[in-house]
Amino acid sequence: MAATNRGNEIDFALQRRFDMSFEMGYLDEKGRKWQLEKLIQKQSNLFQISEEKIKSIVDRSAGLSPAILEQVVGAALREGIRSGCTIQDDLLDEVFEKRTLGEERADRTAKEIKRTAYHEAGHVLVELYNGKSPTYMSIVARGDRAGYMQFGTGEQDSTKEYYLERICATLGGRAAEMVFDYGLTYGPAGDLACATKIAADMVCKFGMYEEEIGLAVMGGIELKDGKITVHCDKKAKALINRILSEQLKEAVRIIELNKDAMERLVKAVMESGKKYLTKEEIMEAAGELNRRRVTG
Repeated sequence: MAATNRGNEIDFALQRRFDMSFEMGYLDEKGRKWQLEKLIQKQSNLFQISEEKIKSIVDRSAGLSPAILEQVVGAALREGIRSGCTIQDDLLDEVFEKRTLGEERADRTAKEIKRTAYHEAGHVLVELYNGKSPTYMSIVARGDRAGYMQFGTGEQDSTKEYYLERICATLGGRAAEMVFDYGLTYGPAGDLACATKIAADMVCKFGMYEEEIGLAVMGGIELKDGKITVHCDKKAKALINRILSEQLKEAVRIIELNKDAMERLVKAVMESGKKYLTKEEIMEAAGELNRRRVTG
């Protein structure tokens, strides 16, 4: 019996010595929760972790190897022992963020941090407006991220409406920077790449714009290492750009309609010593949203 993360690189002469092979996928939400709780229970006298924090880390660990969660709990345990303290929510969260995204960058100005707060609040607000439940909002810069919002799990769908709302939320950061007079910055570069990929799949693979482009599957757009490669004709590209423009306009409308909620979210995260908001804190800060639509 053997296991590897690089099965496609193993010489065939070695592969044929095994009677059978199978691929192990990543743990689902239920599996990650089970693993995290079991790891914590092994040293339950040293951990005081809330159910909310467990759920938050389970949500954010989608697509990660089980070994990462084991490393996170082990690192938190060592830090708690060194500090002579019980491991509570904030310590476990900090260790998780360090392990998955890297150390916090300390090279940002106060203005950059506040712009990040508006940017991330823009993502959050659009998600809330569309009836979704973002689980985490951070303005801590780590690696190549200035901050991030975690989409809620269990809310995925395969409808045209879902994908348009996902594009709208993805462009919510750019919309917020526009509405609150930060102008056009490089901050939304990654968001634009992700939104473009979703729109391209809708047009070129999913057949969601039959009247405009037909049902034929085209190459679409490949997103790899932040770089976009286009494999479709001019008509498809124009349709992709139209989708992006329409959803950016919708994101701007939603944010302009809910400036008060935006300010509450920004204030909450800026005044939080931990520089992030949980799902419950997001909901409390945002409050009731204005859902009025302008007609005419």
